[in-house]
Formats: sequence, structure tokens, C-alpha cells
Amino acid sequence: MVVYFDSVKSVQPKPFASNWGDLKERLMHHEENTNKSDGALWSPVEYYQGRTRGNTAVRLIEALVVDMDGESFANADLDGYEYLAYSTYSHRLDDPHYHLVLPLAERVPAGLWRAVWGELHERLNLQGDPATKDPARIFYLPQHAPDQPFEFHEQSGKFIDTNFQYEPATNPTPASPRQSAQPRRKRVVRIEMDDAWWDAGEPSTRYAHLEGQAMWKAMADDFRVMVAEYREAVRLASQDVI
Repeated sequence: MVVYFDSVKSVQPKPFASNWGDLKERLMHHEENTNKSDGALWSPVEYYQGRTRGNTAVRLIEALVVDMDGESFANADLDGYEYLAYSTYSHRLDDPHYHLVLPLAERVPAGLWRAVWGELHERLNLQGDPATKDPARIFYLPQHAPDQPFEFHEQSGKFIDTNFQYEPATNPTPASPRQSAQPRRKRVVRIEMDDAWWDAGEPSTRYAHLEGQAMWKAMADDFRVMVAEYREAVRLASQDVI
């Protein structure tokens, strides 16, 4: 269930679209606004019932939204993927700005989104804006300033897969004849954090004695460790099996 917010100050998510076709239909229409802040916003996520806007209130992410400010579609690896793109309020013919939206083949738990966000951008050869990778990120609906150009593009294809397959490191030790005779297959896994884990949260008392930049650095370091542990867990789980 994709949601929308009446304004950038609104914290109450409201139902916006129940499927990709519905969302695409709604994002095809541009609104003319004198001020950017006059526009409503949306987020491609499902919230826990009764919760207000915030990262810990998001349950699942349903689409990737790429903030393409100055990036060229020609450099993106979008062949075969379903997507839509609409110009944003800052868009000009000589300075293009778009939101690129790709539906996900499977919804992603909020606890894994930052890692998946990075993997998808790398796969698509897109830089995007790292500030937009938090689960509760909101985006303005299609709008343009008076007398300014606006655009909408779409492509049919497959929904982008979020089940990542990691190639195990090559073993320099020659395989035995018995091992060589056995068929090899890869096992692809998806690691999920269930609702109970996410609701429980993680105590933030470790940061209580820190302030400002020191606190944010400690949190960023912990996040990098979490991503590294996640990647390693997936790599180990994806090893070749006999």
C-alpha cells in the first residue's frame, strides 16, 4: 500500500495506491504550483497500522525511487526493467531533474532497505542521492512551476529483483576427482527481519553520552558494520553446495 502526505509537514500517511498500475496512473498527472511546498508528497511504503511518519513505523518498501538530478538515462542500465520517470519541480530543459520509479519484484523489509538501496543503485549504474535511502523518505508528487516544462516517461518490462546472488570466492585448491564429478548448484537466499524484531528496536543508550557530529559518526560506523555483517551473512549462505 503506497501512501501520501498532504504536505511536507504532515505526519499522517494516507492510502494512495494499492498496486503498480494504480500508482503509475496517479503519477502520470502533473500539477502546476506557484511554490514547490504547495505540492503533496508520496512514499512507496507500507506503514504499520496506526503509526505516523518515521523510519521505525515503516514495515515494507514497494518501489525504488531514484533522485536523478543531472544524471543521464543513457548511462543507466534500465534495459528490460519496468519503470516510470517524471520531471520534478526543479526540472528545466537545460538542467533536467527526474524521479525514476522502479517497482520491486518483492517488497523489502525496512530493516534491510539501506543495504538494498545501495545494491540496486550499483546494479542500475546510478548514483542517486544518498540522503533519500531512509525507509520513510517522501517524494513530491509530479508538479511544475508556471510556464515551465514537465515530462513523463515509462517503459514496460520486468519488476526489479531484490534477491541478490553473491559469487563465492574462488578456491585456489584443486578439486578432488570426487568433487569434480558432482553437480554444482547455487543457493540464493533472502534474509528477512520479521515484525517482532523490528518492533523491538535496538536500545540507543550507547549514544546517550554523545552529541552532534560525534553521535552521528558513531551511528554511521555502527550502520557500516551492520551492512558488512549482512553482506557476509548473504555471502556465506550463498556458497556453492554439493
